[in-house]
Amino acid sequence: MRRSGNELETDLSSFEQKYIGTDEIFAVRRSCTQLERFAFSYFAPKYFRKKGFLVLTPSLDALQSIASHNELRTHVQHIWLNPDCFTYDTWERLCQDYRRSSQAKDQRVVQTRAWEDYKDDNARLLHTSDLTTRLVEALAEFPNLRTVGMRRSTDHYAHGCATVQRATDRDARILGPIPEDEAKYLSGPTRLFEALVAAVAQSTVSIERFYTDAIEFDNIPASRLEDQTLSSAFQTLLYLEVNAVKGSLAPSQHYHRSASHYSDGRYPGSVLVQLLSHAPKLRELGLQIFPNNKQSYHVAPTWNRSQSWRVSYPYLAMRTVAETVQLKKLRRLKLEKLTMQSSMLVDLLSPAAATLRSLKLRDIRLIPWRQGPDGSTVLDGVEKPWRTVFVFLATSCPSLSFLLLHRILHDSGVIRFVPGAPGSAITVGDPPGREGIPFAMHDTVTVTASGLDEVQGRVRQLVDAHWYGDYVVCHSLDDKAWHTDTSDEDW
Repeated sequence: MRRSGNELETDLSSFEQKYIGTDEIFAVRRSCTQLERFAFSYFAPKYFRKKGFLVLTPSLDALQSIASHNELRTHVQHIWLNPDCFTYDTWERLCQDYRRSSQAKDQRVVQTRAWEDYKDDNARLLHTSDLTTRLVEALAEFPNLRTVGMRRSTDHYAHGCATVQRATDRDARILGPIPEDEAKYLSGPTRLFEALVAAVAQSTVSIERFYTDAIEFDNIPASRLEDQTLSSAFQTLLYLEVNAVKGSLAPSQHYHRSASHYSDGRYPGSVLVQLLSHAPKLRELGLQIFPNNKQSYHVAPTWNRSQSWRVSYPYLAMRTVAETVQLKKLRRLKLEKLTMQSSMLVDLLSPAAATLRSLKLRDIRLIPWRQGPDGSTVLDGVEKPWRTVFVFLATSCPSLSFLLLHRILHDSGVIRFVPGAPGSAITVGDPPGREGIPFAMHDTVTVTASGLDEVQGRVRQLVDAHWYGDYVVCHSLDDKAWHTDTSDEDW
């Protein structure tokens, strides 16, 4: 009895779930034309809705091949790229590794040549206009593309990862030792960010979601990030996630950490403000700002002076953002690894107070003082900076229905959430503390509340039920609670 295409497709889906995996599905599709045709409507959305690529010519060839396929291209909704390809790997380290290896000499020669070729190809694409050109051609062919981004992670496989590893016996995504000295060129992620913005703008694709990783915004010349380009790229943007890093190019020596602006007139964070100002429909924002390319945020610029937080790059950049940006349509805000004052955080939240539904804060440091004209430290009357924020949330955010706080900080320690003043009862000895610092139970440094009534009640409690303690070692937050996928929501 002949079976319909829909029946066969349903059977294939059920069969895969029960008996076979991805490799077998690929084999079934290649077995005959009829099975390939019947399996396509199941296969295409499952494996091509979201695709990642390395910045290498073979990977971009695959992207272009998908874009030119009449049927496959209609299923693509999410494209991401990993800029890394042996990013901080060096010839010296490669030779050391090979000397420790028992591989045959001729095999080492082949692998070394492949390593060099991939590294050169990645650098050529990132530092010329070829990458932008190829991305423009590809993105323009995806009628349902809604999300574009970049990620640097060994947890996600981009197209080409397995091929490169087979050829080189090395994982191209592993960064290697991050150098201490100043860079001479824009970083790979920053170059990729420029290419993605230009490609989205020139291809006229209307994206709703955009995310970045480790971008040195303040190193990007104004001529390479024009207002018209940003407007074309982000006028329909609803979701933005940004990981910003202080620029480390040698020409940036004209910026001094104790100064409030660059010698060319731009303030730290100005480019980030420019980016946000060209996303008028933005409803969800995630933001991190790191003081250097090693992404360390625990140590103050002057390690034994807590006042020096005020001259750190995250603080200076956030001051610019808070004073300038008006996020009036924001519904969700996620902030991580930032340093600011309570007034700056309230200024950032105020324009969206009526619409804000979800707030996540992790590793946010509030400092309760300001600096006088002579450079001396002056108390600003806010002894408990977090109390100011909690009062604002309790009185000015009527729609807030989700709250997540994890390891929020003050200038010299961590905030603890317990009913009464914290004492020895909230610390445990197993696992032991580090260097005499006690280990805090998870619920003493974390607050989670969901639902309008629960959140409003919890925030009112927090106004007085939070305590300014010393540093503690605490459990890490489950990333599943931090990274929630809202891409399928009806905006």
